[in-house]
Amino acid sequence: LEKKKLSLKIEANMTKPGKLSVSLNNKTIDFEQLQSGENLKQIDRTDVLEGENRIEFTASGSFDIPRARIVAE
Repeated sequence: LEKKKLSLKIEANMTKPGKLSVSLNNKTIDFEQLQSGENLKQIDRTDVLEGENRIEFTASGSFDIPRARIVAE
């Protein structure tokens, strides 16, 4: 994983457009205009801790998030 890029991938089903803020271990990652389907933001390896990580979601608008994950590319 050391040489791979990490991304936060959010899948969303929109009812009303809005903004999503994700706090990952106290670092805020903003999705200014969340869209239906996949939304991707690159993150640093240092943002993810070995073991447990804390993640919180804050949003405006109306949508469903069936899946949120960190992927290595």
